[in-house]
Amino acid sequence: MGIIQHKDRQNQVNKTEQDEKIKIGDEVIFSSADHRNNLRVSVEFEVTLTGPHSFFTGFTMDISEGGVFVATHRIFPIGTEFRINLKIGDDRLDINSKVVWIRNEDSSKISGQEPGMGLKFIDLDEKALSVISGFIKKREPLFYDSQL
Repeated sequence: MGIIQHKDRQNQVNKTEQDEKIKIGDEVIFSSADHRNNLRVSVEFEVTLTGPHSFFTGFTMDISEGGVFVATHRIFPIGTEFRINLKIGDDRLDINSKVVWIRNEDSSKISGQEPGMGLKFIDLDEKALSVISGFIKKREPLFYDSQL
């Protein structure tokens, strides 16, 4: 049993649940636990990722003040840093980020969700935080069944 912390718009809530994991070797390819600290909303934006020796586009599946999930078949190792370029409303944002988790093809088949990478925002400036926060406040929060 683990303690999972979730934040809603007003309060921080502690929830206890069993974390079910599926591993291949040392890699966790599926986990039922949701370790995020920020409210997420479902959204599909085209994003451009610029990183070490790479430049490509993908689509977001959800976004929070802490990061974004980018659906893509081009999976990079955890720790890889990217510059994300995305447009929210009339604002174009360039944000530094780092891969903190991945969902490869195998885990995608198990979970039934798109392959891609969870990117954590690094040193988010005030303008970007304000734009993302404002966008999130206008959208419905994204909740997942913790048993999936």
